[in-house]
Amino acid sequence: MARKRKLRFRNLFLVIFVSYLVVLLLPLVMTGTIYFRSETVVKEQIIDSNQAMLKQMKKTIDDRLDEIEKLSSQIFLDQNTQSLMNTSGALSDAKRLKMVSLLKSYSSYKNITPFIDDFMVYFYNLDYLMTSSKACSPRTYFNYFIQSDQSYESWKQENFLSSHRSGITAHTVLDFKSGESMLCFWTSLLGTAGDVPLGNICIMVREESFEELLSSVEEISGGMAFALDEKGRVIFASPAAEREALPDLSQCTGNGEKVFPMGEQDYVFAYIDSAESGLKYVTAFPEDVLQAKIEYMRQFSQLMLYICAAAALMLILGLTYSNYRPIRDIARQFDGDAEAAEMGAYQYIDHSVQQITRKNRQFQQVLEKHEPLFRANFLRKLISGAVTDPDEISSALESYGIPFSEEADFAVLLIHIEDSSQFMKDNSEKEQNFVRLILQNIGEELAEAAGVGCMTEIEETFCLILNLQTAAQGEAKKAALAVAEEIKKEVERYFGIVMTIAVGGNFGGFRGIWQSYLEACRALDYRLIRGIGTVICADDLKQASSNYYYPTEMEGYLMNFVRSGDYAQAENLLNRLFDENFKTRTLSPSIGKCFFFDMISTAVKLLDSMNTESELVFPDSNPVEELLECGTVGEMQQKLLEIFRQLCEYVNNNKKSHNHQLREEILQYIQKNYADENLSQTMIANHFDISSNYLSNFFHEQTGEKMSAYIARQRVERAKVLLRETDGNMNTIAAAVGFGSDLTLLRVFKKLEGLTPGQYRTQNRKKG
Repeated sequence: MARKRKLRFRNLFLVIFVSYLVVLLLPLVMTGTIYFRSETVVKEQIIDSNQAMLKQMKKTIDDRLDEIEKLSSQIFLDQNTQSLMNTSGALSDAKRLKMVSLLKSYSSYKNITPFIDDFMVYFYNLDYLMTSSKACSPRTYFNYFIQSDQSYESWKQENFLSSHRSGITAHTVLDFKSGESMLCFWTSLLGTAGDVPLGNICIMVREESFEELLSSVEEISGGMAFALDEKGRVIFASPAAEREALPDLSQCTGNGEKVFPMGEQDYVFAYIDSAESGLKYVTAFPEDVLQAKIEYMRQFSQLMLYICAAAALMLILGLTYSNYRPIRDIARQFDGDAEAAEMGAYQYIDHSVQQITRKNRQFQQVLEKHEPLFRANFLRKLISGAVTDPDEISSALESYGIPFSEEADFAVLLIHIEDSSQFMKDNSEKEQNFVRLILQNIGEELAEAAGVGCMTEIEETFCLILNLQTAAQGEAKKAALAVAEEIKKEVERYFGIVMTIAVGGNFGGFRGIWQSYLEACRALDYRLIRGIGTVICADDLKQASSNYYYPTEMEGYLMNFVRSGDYAQAENLLNRLFDENFKTRTLSPSIGKCFFFDMISTAVKLLDSMNTESELVFPDSNPVEELLECGTVGEMQQKLLEIFRQLCEYVNNNKKSHNHQLREEILQYIQKNYADENLSQTMIANHFDISSNYLSNFFHEQTGEKMSAYIARQRVERAKVLLRETDGNMNTIAAAVGFGSDLTLLRVFKKLEGLTPGQYRTQNRKKG
């Protein structure tokens, strides 16, 4: 058994070692290939480098020669130059003036480029010579500035009397201090007679200037650089160039490289022709330099190959042992297992991995079965703000496959089912689960229009988290509201389920989910005010008023109307109170409930003032309990109207006097004569031929209020119409409704309405 273990472990070590060794062969083969190719590659690179250097040298020198040619053209095109070249005879004063003018022009031409040292212009017909600074005869110039073995006649014939198309020659010019070798660029202006020139221009450049241009080539390549004319003569060269030993390169045309012996060793010559200047540019460097670089590259590659092989072998041994040891330790744990003893290390590991994979798959199936529960629990924590760590939230969202983006805004929709009786017949658990499935599928599918949505349930209220990824900038609120409207429409249309949806505000970041949820909860409470089956947006809720409108005067009017049995007036007053509190103002649900409780207390006060039991007025119901069962403001309003209607009916059925005809005649008379300032109780009693005391008691019994108060209220109601619909001043309105002065109107109006006529007009004009 021990021998089997050792053999198994030894085989495992060899398998790992050979595997790494095979992997090593690939870079070794590649390195060897590079080694054998290095000579060719280095040689090609050096030659390519020389060609690039030659092209750069060609461009630099050609640019300089182009400057020379442009200067020659500029001199020729000068009007004074043209005039003097076409003039013959002795030098007159006019010609000398032109020469003076030319000297100024030539001086500026010379300064065009620092590369050009000087130039000469020879006028053939005048036999006269000019430079940028002087004018003299050719003999004078020869005697003072030319150092040559030639005679004056041969020098003049060669340079000035011959026709030069263009070319470069060399001679020595003295500067009174030391002789300098000059390169001369010649150009002739030919006359109509043929080859006899009208004049010659010589642009002079120090040879040293061209040597400076070639010195960089010498420094880089370690060789020499030349410029040859069409006849193979050296025009200028780098300082270290050996002009006399230069081989014949007349057969070398175009671009290329050749090896020529030069002195005691071979040189590699690289050359290139210039079509612009007609010159050939050449570089030469010893072949030994090329071979030295190749040999250096070969030795360096060989050394790196040995180092890499040795380092790789040591690395293979280390990696083999480090990977072999944990596998060996795992296999040793099963030494007592007969089945493991018969297996190789890799076979047993494969056997163990299969078992672990099978168990992991079973565990994964259990997790997948409970994943909806885990997912819903996580979403509930996220909504309630119990999870705050962004990294933890991101990790959980990724594991549940929820593609929320923290960069986009979040909004929460709370869906409260109001009535599902059309869809759910038995209200069984199966039907409830089906409703949950419907809402989740429809909600998450419709949420795709605005981004990503996930649905969960908290205390029988469905919560849809919207991640508004596709909503445009500034359109997030509209997008969330559109999703809510679409969910409500689809569910009610196809399933008949009535629901109220509250939409929270839009907030950034994962914490924004909790903030939006709190706003949605507050908005859902407003279903008492807005009614069931509506979509309530938290952002649309105004700042809730801290109190409701139900002044003592209004309560007194309402009680008087009920005592007189005038339900029409009572209903009108109640509707005005409802409009003021739930349309003009914004009450919170709790303040709204307080308002209704105050209204029901008025009904209780009426019963008490009439010494009447509640059972007599409401024999079949309990109005307080019924009011508490109402779910919306609309239901409460209808229930209160019904309560006060029953009270008015009871009063009317139990009045002591039923002389309605007299009551209506008195009211009509007041309506007809309210604008009369003298209208009073005595005037009305005289009109109907009854006593004033009887009229007072009768009117109070029939209407529940004093006649003077009734007349004042009618006048105020008419004044309100005039304030709303006309621009008349207070005196005019007071006279039109029967008040003696605007002060009386102000006092009575403020007492009945709680504000001045001017304030009433301002408020109602703004509303209009």
